[in-house]
Amino acid sequence: MAFDLAEISAKEGRCWVTGAAWRAGKNYGWNEKISDRPQIYYISLIGTPANVTSVWASLIKRKGDITIPMWNYTYPLAGMALDQPARRMTRVLCRDPKYIHCTVVVPSPHLILITQPGMIYPYENAARQAIVGPRLVAYINAHSRAVCKPEWGEWLYAKTLGSYTNKNAITTLDSHGDCLAYVAHPHLNWDTLIEDGIKLGEIS
Repeated sequence: MAFDLAEISAKEGRCWVTGAAWRAGKNYGWNEKISDRPQIYYISLIGTPANVTSVWASLIKRKGDITIPMWNYTYPLAGMALDQPARRMTRVLCRDPKYIHCTVVVPSPHLILITQPGMIYPYENAARQAIVGPRLVAYINAHSRAVCKPEWGEWLYAKTLGSYTNKNAITTLDSHGDCLAYVAHPHLNWDTLIEDGIKLGEIS
């Protein structure tokens, strides 16, 4: 495994981000509308229990300064909303000294999150297509009446994330490190998209 680590520090502690996924906001002030806030969907932290808890608390409360020197600015995580409820999972990496790995996921039904500790995912669409395609198939089978075949994954990627026509079907979240993350539009008619693909002979 090769972690892509970014140091993150709060007032009372410092640890490392191994992965994060977030939606950029429209306004970075403290009085912005909730719908305009940047939103963290996933973050993975490694450090001592006290330091991880300190950073976690700062993100939840949106208080104090969060600094990430590697990115040379407090953006993108400082001032973001990590809205509760969020699932927090912790495992012990080593006991002397004690380090923990803490992952936090906002349980959105339309979040498509692909993550594996130590994995660094490619940026190129062609390389991502084979990775993301199967997760799109699983998402559609869980959220629509359509029956989507596993081999249609790369076609779905091309018709949504790789298509200007359907560019609003799925939002690609900004990400760092060990994850890829997307949010599907809740009102997209997947049945029609698949039926049209079959009629046009693009899938069968």
